Amino acid sequence: MTAYPELRAVATQLTGVLSDLDTLIAQNSELADQLKTARIGAALVPGLQARIAELMAQVAELESGPDPEPEPEPEPPAQKRTIFGACILDKGAAGVVAKYGKGATVRQFFTPLTVPASIPAGTIMHVSAKPASTITDAEIDAWLKALKGHVVTIRHEPDNDGMSSAQIAEWKTLNNRVYDRNVALGRPCLVAPTFTGGLFASYGNDTTRDLWMDGLNGDLLGFDFDGVHDNQTSKPADLVYRVGSKAITNADEIANAKRYIAKYAANGWQGITVPEFGISRATWDTTGEGRAKWIRGNGGRFIEADTYLCHWYDFRDTKTGISDIVDAGSPEHEALSELVAANPTR
Repeated sequence: MTAYPELRAVATQLTGVLSDLDTLIAQNSELADQLKTARIGAALVPGLQARIAELMAQVAELESGPDPEPEPEPEPPAQKRTIFGACILDKGAAGVVAKYGKGATVRQFFTPLTVPASIPAGTIMHVSAKPASTITDAEIDAWLKALKGHVVTIRHEPDNDGMSSAQIAEWKTLNNRVYDRNVALGRPCLVAPTFTGGLFASYGNDTTRDLWMDGLNGDLLGFDFDGVHDNQTSKPADLVYRVGSKAITNADEIANAKRYIAKYAANGWQGITVPEFGISRATWDTTGEGRAKWIRGNGGRFIEADTYLCHWYDFRDTKTGISDIVDAGSPEHEALSELVAANPTR
């Protein structure tokens, strides 16, 4: 049973004021008139005596009843957590899951509108296609329905294709058709136009960003974070990957992408996604510890930015021979597997 000492004290104090005045009137005949006036004034304070009785009744009722229900604790904010995985061209979805663990998200590239032959249970796919602009709404609808719950992109990294203004306009029209059909179908997928990381890097510029983003509709803004590699000739004490004296981080890309999501919020943007995340092992990093540190650090920033999906670019560049491939059992593989193991269930 809970006591209400403060409430009882107020009621008792008010009763005491009137009682003291009554005592003074009886003991001081010379001041009786003035004291009676004070007594009457105190008693005539609006609802004073009635309020005293009401307070005392409340105290009695509260003290005799059960404890009141405690105020509910506020719900904690939703935990931000990116879903990690990889993109592997030759082994498909099953290969990613086998290498990095159950629940890994998978990135896969196609030319026509294609649905992966097999999608492991619990896996979220990010599927790119590069169809002709002549595709029909019926073809788009069938593709979106078959990929319900997944992420889709029309033409990966169009800003890397040397497109003319007319071609950019044609691509935007096709992307927006897919976006509109997705809305009309009740949003079975998330539509994610995807660009190079360079578009949002510190060396990019808003004129070029606006060229691509103005009038473009999407749910998730995709940008890649790979293709920049360490060029230090000796092992740094802090194991930080750098180009020259500058650390290689995703901070600039994240900040600019989020700025553009806010700038064009009316076009449907909800957040960011990263189809390609990768870097080659530096020549000085013979054990892979430095690259593992890089993975954890940049992965943490993607989590903090509430990035939806993030896929390690498990590829070798056929033109340059540079490889981002992670070997099973390496420190890098351990770092990526840890991120995948912590994936949320969405």
